[in-house]
Amino acid sequence: MYWTGSEYKAVSCTIHAPGRAVYAIDIRRLDHFKKIMKPDTITAVSVGRVWYFKTGHQLELFTDSGMHPVLTNRRLKPLTPYMQEKYLSKKPADKTTPDLVVTDKRGR
Repeated sequence: MYWTGSEYKAVSCTIHAPGRAVYAIDIRRLDHFKKIMKPDTITAVSVGRVWYFKTGHQLELFTDSGMHPVLTNRRLKPLTPYMQEKYLSKKPADKTTPDLVVTDKRGR
């Protein structure tokens, strides 16, 4: 099997994939390990069910635990409430201007 960028794909042992690392097939990883491409779908319910790898100020999210598929010496971490809140929650728009108050001529 080899990593496509979003999931593992099965490949014959006789086929060489230039530029890609080929691993012995692992049915569990083949079926369940995928990169989450839409991080806006992650909510507080996903905490503990999603794993991440932090690169700079962004998270790469995955559906199963284990090692990073490209950086194979780096372990994925389970998503915590702190990381979900800091990087994935939608924050309300910041109001920098006060609300406009409309009054009539008498000040009401």
